[in-house]
Amino acid sequence: MENKTKKFVVFMIIIMLLIVFLGITIKIMAENSILNKFVYGKKQSIQNEVQTIIDQTKESIQSLEQRDAELSDIKAKFEELGYIIDEDNGEMMYKDYIVIIDDNLNISEVNSIETNAWYEISSKDSDGTYTVLIIIENKKGIESIISDDLTLNTEGKTYIALDKKCKEGDVFQFKIKVKGETKQDVYTMVATTKPKIIVENMDKYNDGTTKTIKIEYPDNENLIHYYSLDKGNTWQRYNGEMDVTISDDTYVIAKSEFDNGKTMHNYNNYMVGGVTKNHGILGEIERINENGIIDITENGVTYSARVYYFEGDQAWTEDKVFGTQEDIGTSTTEAKNTIIVKVNGNLNIESGVTVTTYSTKYGGPKGLILYCTGTLTNNGTISMTGKGAKATGENVYLYKNNLIIEGNKGIFDELKHDVGEYEYIPAVGANGGDEIDFNFLNGTYNGNNGYNGTKRQTGGGGTGSGRSWNKRKVIIGKGGNGTSYSGGTGSGAANSDGSGGGNAISAEPSSIGGAGSNGVVKSGNQSGYGQISIGGTGNPSGSYETYKMTPATYEEKNGTGGLLVVYSKTINNNGTIQADGISSSNATKLATTYGRIDTGRSLRRRKCKHILYNVYR
Repeated sequence: MENKTKKFVVFMIIIMLLIVFLGITIKIMAENSILNKFVYGKKQSIQNEVQTIIDQTKESIQSLEQRDAELSDIKAKFEELGYIIDEDNGEMMYKDYIVIIDDNLNISEVNSIETNAWYEISSKDSDGTYTVLIIIENKKGIESIISDDLTLNTEGKTYIALDKKCKEGDVFQFKIKVKGETKQDVYTMVATTKPKIIVENMDKYNDGTTKTIKIEYPDNENLIHYYSLDKGNTWQRYNGEMDVTISDDTYVIAKSEFDNGKTMHNYNNYMVGGVTKNHGILGEIERINENGIIDITENGVTYSARVYYFEGDQAWTEDKVFGTQEDIGTSTTEAKNTIIVKVNGNLNIESGVTVTTYSTKYGGPKGLILYCTGTLTNNGTISMTGKGAKATGENVYLYKNNLIIEGNKGIFDELKHDVGEYEYIPAVGANGGDEIDFNFLNGTYNGNNGYNGTKRQTGGGGTGSGRSWNKRKVIIGKGGNGTSYSGGTGSGAANSDGSGGGNAISAEPSSIGGAGSNGVVKSGNQSGYGQISIGGTGNPSGSYETYKMTPATYEEKNGTGGLLVVYSKTINNNGTIQADGISSSNATKLATTYGRIDTGRSLRRRKCKHILYNVYR
């Protein structure tokens, strides 16, 4: 009994010593636990609150209308309460949180609304000066942004983009005031290039070996350097090269943080160094080392491509036209090949030099991909203007997301970059301009623009203009839809006039980047003036039609904008990168025996521009 008592006393003494020496740690652990419970409890409270409203609405719909509720019903209910749901993604800003409602009308995510602030180095001048794009967003709305040389009242806008010139290592601080908040948050920007991850004998195909990884960080005393091997869940200070046993799920991420407070990140500073095989068309191009025709299959789609491979640094001093007749469409066939130009090294395009593809009036190839493994310096012109392909669209799977870490969320919201998903150019672009129907009314009408593309879509084609007199029916067909390989084509103009004239109806143009539709004139006018209607932009453009007049000089122009992808580890663009449509004609010099000319023009075109900078940013 005595021994048991002694043991108990010793045990209690040990416990007391632990409390004395570890009391601070215990307190901190308790405080963290309380904080975590508070944060979790707040999110759980919001989730329960929103889910209750959803469930009550579902029950009400079922009871009153004898049907299952849909997201539109839930949206209407929350609008009554002053909240808006985005039906495309089920997202709603509720109090200080973003709530995501899934297709089954359950809450899938609850996230607090935070400020995302980052910057990107968009170019570098010859004297080393950076042009920096600063981006700040908060879904509550931003009231003001203040720095040493800037005071900006942003009036509650949720997304702000600013340009700034700076040098390597420059430090700037921005005070950001969010709508509804009493304090200003200070974000620090340190202008630096991104860390460089070096993997010796990089194992693209995963043979299970160990690789040595070294990271080269910007040399700046204000920055602390970190790396992560678990997709950004935990970070460690970088202390030198390390050996990593790779697998299909191994990634190396590097970042630099300002040594105090909140950092305004340069998202190029997040370097994803997957040591497994890269997916997507760009991943396949990474492994190309010879010329010729190849097939690339990604996500069930097979692309035929003509490859031009250049080994070592290149300096292009003369125009480059890539591709042949075999790559493009004809009057009866569609375009066949995409043109891939790979430079394994640095590429310099000198001033006055144009880099483009072969084309005819039936368009160009299925796009140009210019891929440079080093630094691409463009002082000339990289162009797919007027080179749109006559071809059925396909999803063009550029690359597959290996990793998204929390700090990157802001830049990826619009395109919804998710781990394991492909980033691609959609097969179908934006819609063409809406049809115009005069409905027997006299008047002159301008054409309608095509719709702008979103999420990498190409733009839709425009419509022709028109004129109606003596109450004839005039209809101008809608513009053509864009495709992954071409901006939309245009519809022709339409004119009707005079008692002897008829109804003038222009057709819809091709929606696969083919021909624009013809201009139409239906006139019986016997005095005063002649008429001309111009065809719509396309591959080829539509033909013109006239009444009592002849074009003195008529230059037919063909070509929608083509697909253009530019990839390089670094891009210094001092020239022009473009992919526009071309006006269908030049009919400014016209001759007629009458005293006046009416023209129904269709000079509409839509840009088809997809320029992809540093896709792994």
